[in-house]
Amino acid sequence: MKGQFFYNDALTGLNYKTFSQTLSYLADWCIANRYDANPQAVYLQAQSVDLIAPGMSPALPLGLLDASVRPRLWVGNTLRTQTHFDYAANIAVHVSGKKTFTLFAPDQTGNLYPGPLDRTPAGVPISMASLEAPDFDTFPRLRDALDNAYVAELEPGDGLFIPPLWWHHVQTTGPLNMLVNYWWNEAAANLFNPMKALEIAGLAYRHLPPTERAAWRELLEFFVFEDKGDPIAHLPDHVDSVFRSGLSSAQIDQHKSRLSR
Repeated sequence: MKGQFFYNDALTGLNYKTFSQTLSYLADWCIANRYDANPQAVYLQAQSVDLIAPGMSPALPLGLLDASVRPRLWVGNTLRTQTHFDYAANIAVHVSGKKTFTLFAPDQTGNLYPGPLDRTPAGVPISMASLEAPDFDTFPRLRDALDNAYVAELEPGDGLFIPPLWWHHVQTTGPLNMLVNYWWNEAAANLFNPMKALEIAGLAYRHLPPTERAAWRELLEFFVFEDKGDPIAHLPDHVDSVFRSGLSSAQIDQHKSRLSR
């Protein structure tokens, strides 16, 4: 719908379809429709270069990262990707066309009006507020977000680092636009999913009486966000705890097993 990948009007589903096709078909379609004033928006997102275009892989090493961090391919025409964040760190390297990234730090979350956490277009929350046609009556705090935005216009050869959990809106300009990105995460791979933990926290804390919520906030600040420093520094080293720094992979799995019962 006008190049925007989003929800339908009732928020009961999405406003686009997914289908399987070859990469060459997509590229040919974009070129064939390059003179259409209002073509349908098409997008191949985050596909493994090793799988769909293995001949490209040897030409795409990124010396900044370990070789295990593999490139992913993005190809489309003129479209926009709604403001969202990724869990992993990201380096986006532009290849063809033009992309404009509008970025917001995590402290702007409350000004971006996130959508449902349990039903998302691509597995991460998106903002319900449009940047192309801002509705400040419905989303008044969006003004504050825009006042704190960073804008990066990428042309072929440009690269952009996006830290984890930084919101970003992407305007892609066709007729054939291409980008390669590299995602990686320095956290242990077997930790609980933080987004699932956030949803569980919603059930655990959100509906408590205000005084209890305030008390739990203090506990979370102390144990999780360490507002007073290491929360278990006063305990002997042999005492096991999920809050112990430097847990081994085996220790993490043991705690996950215990908490999953």
